[in-house]
Amino acid sequence: MRQPFRMEICKILLGRGPLSQRDLAEALRPAYGREKQLLALDDHLQSLRAVGIVNVESEWVEELDGKETLAQSWEVSVSGRERLSKML
Repeated sequence: MRQPFRMEICKILLGRGPLSQRDLAEALRPAYGREKQLLALDDHLQSLRAVGIVNVESEWVEELDGKETLAQSWEVSVSGRERLSKML
């Protein structure tokens, strides 16, 4: 049985350190590749950020399809680690 999507996000970030949204999506794809929630990964990250579980480790601008876009690297926050240690 799979963990809830947001718990899996946290588990991957805990195990692999800061990841870009693209790298995180690739890590989630084997288990969630056909689900719509993978397409809403940014919404899930923003929700986890709003409650202090994850934060942005770094930001940069990258070019994608001829357009500049903001990219971010995500990590589990210190308080997020404390909260997750009680659940995992």
